[in-house]
Amino acid sequence: MTTTRKTLALFLGTVALLAGFYFTLDKLRTTLKVQLADRFTQAIDQLGKDNLELRLGGIYALERIAQGSEADYWPAMEILTTYVREHAAWKESRPPKEEQPPQKLAADIQAILTVLGRRERTYKNGEDLRLDLRGTDLRRANLSGAHLEGAILSGVHLEWANLSWAHLEDAILRGTHLEKSSLAGAGLERAFLGEARLEGALLKEARLEKAYLSGAHLEAANLLGADFTEAFGLTWEQMQTAKRDSGTRLPDYLKAHSPADGVP
Repeated sequence: MTTTRKTLALFLGTVALLAGFYFTLDKLRTTLKVQLADRFTQAIDQLGKDNLELRLGGIYALERIAQGSEADYWPAMEILTTYVREHAAWKESRPPKEEQPPQKLAADIQAILTVLGRRERTYKNGEDLRLDLRGTDLRRANLSGAHLEGAILSGVHLEWANLSWAHLEDAILRGTHLEKSSLAGAGLERAFLGEARLEGALLKEARLEKAYLSGAHLEAANLLGADFTEAFGLTWEQMQTAKRDSGTRLPDYLKAHSPADGVP
């Protein structure tokens, strides 16, 4: 009987210990959720401040929250993209064409673009929805190497922007203004570029396989080494004044009807 009592006491002690452990763990989880919710609320509050340093702190706080919380990842992305759409909206009252490059992009807008561009998840690779930046003024933005796969960039003004080696696969760039921008080495496979403004843009070695280019403006664009294999809607008229070389790869339907201009 003594042995049985000891065994029973040991068992009950173990049960009590485990119960206490799980109670403590559950309490800790609840505390962490509350702390995370507080951090999220504080970060959003900082975005509304007049002080630039506080806004930047809120932006980077949302980035850290998104990296550490599955549930808060996409809400954080939506808050950041909404901020850009609200605070960098394109105003039609601006002159449609400006001879001089615009001033440098606002620091908080650039910071958000940097955060979005370096995220590890992308559309169809951890994200089910597209980043939405349509109708914004992002002239002179630095998006070199940015991950913007599948992003909605319709009507965005990206004149003089640096998009070298950016990932724009499957992106929607309907009517996007990319005049004088750098897209050297950019990935634009399957991108929708209908009516996009690419006058004077640098597309050297850009990858535009299966891209849709109907109505795109390519006047004076640099297409040296660009790959348009299986692109849709491209015509010789669009490329009449564009710079091409033997490394510029064109869709078969254009190669079959090449004009006698001495350029492959």
